[in-house]
Amino acid sequence: MAKKYRRTQTIHITPESIYLRRIRLKAGLSIRKVAKILSCSEALIRHIEKGRLDIPKGDFFARLLSVYGIPSEKSFYDRLSRMKIEITPREELENIVRSIDDEKIKILLSVAKGLAN
Repeated sequence: MAKKYRRTQTIHITPESIYLRRIRLKAGLSIRKVAKILSCSEALIRHIEKGRLDIPKGDFFARLLSVYGIPSEKSFYDRLSRMKIEITPREELENIVRSIDDEKIKILLSVAKGLAN
């Protein structure tokens, strides 16, 4: 039986999750395609990339890396350690939006609409 990973409302973006998203995009893969290849839900991949789930270890992680063209976990962490991973302003804003309540969302939305005009 596969290990279940609990979703959380708390967002904890890590360099690993950012890097996984970036290498998926660089490989030209959609979340839907990755989920289909791995026979898992799209939500699982999305939650890993968005910091709502820890990155699963073991066989699933090895298969995920294989889909992305990375031969091993060691290779993944070697590449990650050589990179300077910075959260983009868009990623930072997405994280902020996910963490605030509905009243503050309304305020932020009105400010964003004002900036867009």
